[in-house]
Amino acid sequence: MRSLFVLLLILTACTSATAAPPLAASLLVNGTAGLTLYRAGAPPLRVSSAPQPNGALCLHTSTLIDVYSGSLSGSAYTFAETLTGTPAERPSSALGCDLDRGTQISADGKWLAALTYADEAGLGTEYAVGTLTLHDRTSGAAGAASADVLAFDLSNENTVMLTLQADGKARVFFQPNGAGERRTLVDPLLTPCPVVSARVLRAAGTVYLSVGERCASPLGYFITIFQIDPVVGMVKILADRRAMDGGFYPRAGVNGLYALPLNNTDGAALLWLYPDGKTTETADAYLVRLADGSAVKVASGILTNPSPAPFGRRFQFNPAGTRLAFVARNGQGGDTLYLWDASRPDSSPGQITDLIRGARIGGLAWSADDNRLAYVISGEKSVLGYLDERGEKRDAATGEFQGLTLNADGAFAYTVVNEGGKYALLQVRLSDGARTVIASGLDSAPVPLVAR
Repeated sequence: MRSLFVLLLILTACTSATAAPPLAASLLVNGTAGLTLYRAGAPPLRVSSAPQPNGALCLHTSTLIDVYSGSLSGSAYTFAETLTGTPAERPSSALGCDLDRGTQISADGKWLAALTYADEAGLGTEYAVGTLTLHDRTSGAAGAASADVLAFDLSNENTVMLTLQADGKARVFFQPNGAGERRTLVDPLLTPCPVVSARVLRAAGTVYLSVGERCASPLGYFITIFQIDPVVGMVKILADRRAMDGGFYPRAGVNGLYALPLNNTDGAALLWLYPDGKTTETADAYLVRLADGSAVKVASGILTNPSPAPFGRRFQFNPAGTRLAFVARNGQGGDTLYLWDASRPDSSPGQITDLIRGARIGGLAWSADDNRLAYVISGEKSVLGYLDERGEKRDAATGEFQGLTLNADGAFAYTVVNEGGKYALLQVRLSDGARTVIASGLDSAPVPLVAR
């Protein structure tokens, strides 16, 4: 009898260790039925209806989560960080959510700015201009709207925007976020060839533009970083105008400009991405010093985030903006995952994985506390993996996963698996791979957007 009792205790302990944990976070998912919120101890809550699974995570900060749901144009929904309460709805578009800096929030959290594109915007063309609208998050009112905007940068007080108008000229304006007239900063921006791509960024009190031009054959495409004094509008070239092997594609983030942390000992710098010409989605990355405009290559063949990006991003800063995870194609027919310390810009990116024979990294996700990076690999060995707090690589579970997000502390991942032609939405505990089925028997793959 005592032996039987001990056996029962062992069986009970084993069962408890492998039992599926309860839902650890509120999870926002997009699918054919639109946005759905899954919560512990409550039935799924339908947030919106949409004709197809085209949802995207526009941005998330310490105060809000902004997501898009719809076809090419539709509505965005702004939630509290805790995913509680009734979300505010506003006009939006998939392209404005998918592309980096197409949707921005001011540092004080008061203003939300977003580019909205008409249906089919950018398809089959080299550029896409949209309507930029400011939203006052305090009052809920829509602010000023500006047409023909190619790129912009939002601050607490105003917005810098670059427009591309019918005459083919690029112009730069200051628009107060509240009441006030728009002020011309540069009219026009003098470039030898027509502008087809741009990014706008403010750093260290100065405006920077990464501008792509398309010149007549045989010259091809060029890119330049301009530096603008925001007080007097004086323009100078920071990084030399250079020819490129590839053109610009409005549905990929191949023209990128990012401010790096200023608390480094190497001096203020920008990370500059521009097309490498190998595919429509790959770019080379350079470190550009603000002091002298010198540019040093950081990485080649980086996979940028396309639109639509249904199953996760492949180029992603952590929430603090101090580390960058990115994927690049290697010479073995596979993907390589790198991690770069952006607070030490002279350091080389560290290699995390190096895959061969067509293996792909389908998505990356950071935890909100910055301590954990997770990724999904598909190929000969398909896994859900992660880097723990010590930076050590670990496999959490095996399977053909797609889509990925983490809860706030990175203890749980949310992903989708194909089960014989049907899809299941899962919660996976990273420490031991224990799975909780949130929804199963789905005809199409939902997209986990954010968990809080």
